[in-house]
Amino acid sequence: MITVSEKYPPVSSVKPTVSIDQQTGTYTISNVISGDVYVSYTSLPTKYYMTTPLNSIPPTYVVHPGTPCSTNGAPGASCSNGNITNLNFGIINNVPWMQSVCGDIRNDSGFNNQEPAGQSAIITNGSCTTPGDIFTGSVDAQFGNGNASSTKQVVGGSQYPETYYTGEQNKTYTSYSALSAKAQSAGIMQTSLSTVCTIANCTLPGKLPHGIYTANGNVILNSYNFPVNQNYIFLINGNLTINGNINIPTSSTAIFATSGNIIVLSNVGSNANSPAPDLEGIFSAGKSFIINSSNICPDLRLNVQGEIIANAGQTGGTLVNNRNLCQFNAIDPTLQITKRLDFLFNLPEFVRVQQTISQEVAP
Repeated sequence: MITVSEKYPPVSSVKPTVSIDQQTGTYTISNVISGDVYVSYTSLPTKYYMTTPLNSIPPTYVVHPGTPCSTNGAPGASCSNGNITNLNFGIINNVPWMQSVCGDIRNDSGFNNQEPAGQSAIITNGSCTTPGDIFTGSVDAQFGNGNASSTKQVVGGSQYPETYYTGEQNKTYTSYSALSAKAQSAGIMQTSLSTVCTIANCTLPGKLPHGIYTANGNVILNSYNFPVNQNYIFLINGNLTINGNINIPTSSTAIFATSGNIIVLSNVGSNANSPAPDLEGIFSAGKSFIINSSNICPDLRLNVQGEIIANAGQTGGTLVNNRNLCQFNAIDPTLQITKRLDFLFNLPEFVRVQQTISQEVAP
């Protein structure tokens, strides 16, 4: 709905009137005197978001018809004989979407990413020349008005299904149970996380020794800059809540593996157009990886450098993105994940999995 009011309304009982053509969305305002006029958009449809203007609630243009005539910088509007034309409000219904940089994306339940036109689910940067692949299980992938990547490589779907299988029930190589069992069988010393911080409000010490840290219960982790040339594994028998930025230099690694959920609080993130990293590391949630919303539009964008694994315990779980960039959805992803190859090269030996390929050759 368009509403209009005047800064200095006339004494006359004649008030401004608004006529709207429901088919074209155009509107006309009549009976307006010369002077400042406030034109507002007051009834935004459900799941639509304003793009122009964004100056107030409700979104409002302040213009001056008559002599002199002024659009006050309203984009696209113009004055002609004291009248103002093309005073347009911008609204969109784009939904939140995610993007990977130089890495594969797998969702065996079917990859569904409603990208705006001209956008791709996987892109490249200076560290890679070709994009990765979309693995979509046994359900056809959906890309909205966008596409998979510049090469359009998609694996799986209803016609040629392909799903992930490690050979072990309820285990992936980065799951809490798999890493815990491997550390115990290797006889590697494990340190209780509670000896270096309070796990309900954990701020790690500045010179944290490398090693494996365990917690039997939920952990709330505050922001932290990891030291150089160190490797860390955090095994959390419960949920991990992240309450600040996590930064890891290229000479170090950190794996966060939980039996439950990994939850990112709404204060962790960047402005919509910023690709600056917010979380770095390998995040392996036994259940779901959940990105919380502030419930204030727009939310912060979340940039992850490394890996996100949901349902690592293979007992149920998914990537849950509750954030919404609102008017910025038309251009920017709510979640962007950038591959960090240095994490793979620098992983501790006991985490790595040896793959053997044999071939019988006739004598």
